[in-house]
Amino acid sequence: MSLFRDDGVVLRTQKLGEADRIITLLTRGHGRVRAVARGVRRTKSKFGARLEPFSHVDVQFFARGAELVGR
Repeated sequence: MSLFRDDGVVLRTQKLGEADRIITLLTRGHGRVRAVARGVRRTKSKFGARLEPFSHVDVQFFARGAELVGR
């Protein structure tokens, strides 16, 4: 698994289960990427408010097969 780091803008968020979100990002080096942010909807999460649409973020990804997966 290769690790990538990039900055981008959150385009969209979708609920996934009880505590997770699917985040759609537009990044400089990888274009449009969909990633799973685990645990961000929990009340004690530090990252919940930072992953709202139009937020600028610095993200790390790892590739699983041919797809990128957010971390």
